[in-house]
Amino acid sequence: MQKEAFCAPTVYNPVRYVQGIKTTGGTIVWISGQVSQDKDGKVVHQGDFRGQARQALANLQAMIEAAGGPPRISVKVNTY
Repeated sequence: MQKEAFCAPTVYNPVRYVQGIKTTGGTIVWISGQVSQDKDGKVVHQGDFRGQARQALANLQAMIEAAGGPPRISVKVNTY
């Protein structure tokens, strides 16, 4: 099984951090924790919990779609 790092075009992709890993064929996908950042790495919706939560979930959805799958196939999501 081959693993490949990936990042959605709308999600910030820092140099020393892997936003996502997918296996060959996209069978299994691991996505790193998402926060309220835009594609340039700026924190958005400061002081607005709902806005930050929406941004983090939008980033998660973008990562799932970049891996080739619709959000409805998510198996497990941890929130903190």
